[in-house]
Amino acid sequence: MHSANGYVVIRLRHGGLGTKPDTGPEESLLRAASETAASVTVLARCSDGKIEYIGPHSEPLLGSTPERLSGKKLAELYADVADERRLVQALSDGREYRDVEVALRHPGGAPVWALSSARTIRCEDGGAILASYQHMTLFRTLSALAYRDAVTGLANRQLLIDRLRAATARADRHAELLGLLFVNLDELESVNKARRRYVADGVLREIALRLTRALRDSDTVARYGHDEFVVLLDGLHDSRDADRVAKKLLGTVRRPVHLGRRCLCLSASIGIAIYPLDARDGEGLIRGADHAI
Repeated sequence: MHSANGYVVIRLRHGGLGTKPDTGPEESLLRAASETAASVTVLARCSDGKIEYIGPHSEPLLGSTPERLSGKKLAELYADVADERRLVQALSDGREYRDVEVALRHPGGAPVWALSSARTIRCEDGGAILASYQHMTLFRTLSALAYRDAVTGLANRQLLIDRLRAATARADRHAELLGLLFVNLDELESVNKARRRYVADGVLREIALRLTRALRDSDTVARYGHDEFVVLLDGLHDSRDADRVAKKLLGTVRRPVHLGRRCLCLSASIGIAIYPLDARDGEGLIRGADHAI
């Protein structure tokens, strides 16, 4: 496999790549792209759509082994052949084909939904389509793990930063204010030291639930650190609205937390920063609210 005039070139061995390609560098790269149960890589000829190679983990998505699928037409993988036509047309027009939802045929009956991406590559025997299909259920699960805190299920830092970027852009567009509250649980560290870890985790889950219920659906609650939460208040018209929400959240946190026979009392410190009055970007807003504590 090497680059030539902006294309990726794959040398097909006699009889195509088949289901067990040789172990040269080009085949190793192709196999590496497909070795996950969450996705399947397919190589098909542009001329007739015949599948020359299919990744080893095809059964969860397609209900069949690579040996049985190799040699079939690419269109036969689809529950609706119109999806395959749209892929071919997009590549023929030179358009990007990426993360498109498609329904794949499955012998179990109901189609399996997948995210499909594809591009055209040049082979010695002519052009080919290199397509990948990622199971939607697994994709959504992996996405949730990437953007959610494992203990509380709240947004994590990465998702918070993404939402901050979008929220500051909306605030600029609509000439509104954006409030950010940095919430620090004052006694959680001592709870974690004096009791077992699962008790502290239970406290975190309870506080996360309370904070979420106390806010609007349009607001964001994120877990920022071990005993830190960040609350994003979108679409404010008055900076004093953030003060009122902070007082409400303080009262919410101070209510006793009952975990089995245990009754724990916590307090919190909250720092407030307002965009664009206190900072001109999301990271500056977080720093300002943290320093305000």
